[in-house]
Amino acid sequence: VHVKFKATELFTNKYGISKIYMGKKEKELYDKWKNHGFRKEMDKIFLQEGCSRQDLDEAAKSNPILVYAANQDFDTIPVVDGDKLVFGDITITAVEMPGHTPNHICYYLEKEKIMFLGDHILFDITPNITIWPGIKNSLSEYLTSLHRLLTYDIEIAYPSHRGLCYKTLQQRVDEITEHHSIRLNEILDVVRENPGCSGYEIASKLSWSLHGESFESAPKRQIWFAIGETMAHIEYLIEIGKLYRGKKMVNGNPVHTYYI
Repeated sequence: VHVKFKATELFTNKYGISKIYMGKKEKELYDKWKNHGFRKEMDKIFLQEGCSRQDLDEAAKSNPILVYAANQDFDTIPVVDGDKLVFGDITITAVEMPGHTPNHICYYLEKEKIMFLGDHILFDITPNITIWPGIKNSLSEYLTSLHRLLTYDIEIAYPSHRGLCYKTLQQRVDEITEHHSIRLNEILDVVRENPGCSGYEIASKLSWSLHGESFESAPKRQIWFAIGETMAHIEYLIEIGKLYRGKKMVNGNPVHTYYI
């Protein structure tokens, strides 16, 4: 059922008179993970991949996901795929494009042929695709959403940040798809040469843009994002049967290992 929301649907919340439209599933996850629940769940995943508690504590000090998280509850108008948001004579359609986040939403103006991409596509860097608690295969969802974008009639596409580009969406989709293909093959090469390595060890051997720094000496928040992205690719490879997960004990704690 597609719902139309009108701009007159104002309500009062803790921030005054405002409207916050948010993906229904995303808000449900936020409510589930608030009050440090998200960090607890992510730490559990990262510890199983060979990260140290010390590194995770250090990363948390400057991790924007944690530092800029809302510090109080807020009301939202829930939005699902296909919902119409009506502002005068402008109609905006919500388009669920999961991947960058579990319920990432783009907004499409069909008459104007404009798509607001959010972080679904950026033109000078690839969006971070990470692992999420309870989400089985975020990279697969992202690649599916990426190609779904090409089914829309779009003349202008606005990313959420980092500027525009004169490339066509088809060109950018092809570039991002190729990037992930290269990364998947790179992970397979690392595991082939280092059977039984952990997720942390795999991430440390991949190619990253770290401004000349080694993986170990890079800011811990960057390492955190790199490991999350590595794990999203590992889960994808496991799902298609190209990688297998084992387990070993390290200092009395179980750590995942990977094999071809």
